[in-house]
Amino acid sequence: MKPVLRNQALRAALHAPSVWFTLLLCCCASAFARADNIASAFEQANKLYEQGQFPEAAAAYQKIIGNGQVSSALYFNLGNALFKSGQIGRAILNYRLAEQLAPRDPDIRANLRFARNQVEGAGTRPAGRWRRWTGRLTLDRRARRSLAVRLLRAGLLLPIRHPVGHCRRPRSGGPLRAVG
Repeated sequence: MKPVLRNQALRAALHAPSVWFTLLLCCCASAFARADNIASAFEQANKLYEQGQFPEAAAAYQKIIGNGQVSSALYFNLGNALFKSGQIGRAILNYRLAEQLAPRDPDIRANLRFARNQVEGAGTRPAGRWRRWTGRLTLDRRARRSLAVRLLRAGLLLPIRHPVGHCRRPRSGGPLRAVG
């Protein structure tokens, strides 16, 4: 009998379906555990907020963000906790981040407007009509409208540049004049 080398045994083990199934099961279980851990951390931060412990709630929300989790609800709640703890500038920043993820959410827009009004010197001029109109659009809708405007502009300008029925006629005379 031929002795089995270590590399051959390892290759044989890696080709076994049970090994791959076990690895897949471990990966899925860890992903579910991580998701459950994040959800429980979010709930814990919400409980801190409800108890009036705003700086601690803000720290808990920031810890979740530090772990790579991002959502409009997370930034919104962090903004609320920071606002309640007196950090209005950081609250506005987080409301704006939430607004980027959910531009049509009326609660985010209302809290952002309220926080901006609390800042001294908030008497800056309001955004223009164009800024207000485009601020409500998602990036996808902005791209679609931009494409539509460009196609419309090209369709309207094309007949002006090349009128129908108008073609250039060769000039009489010139270097290729027929000698006769």
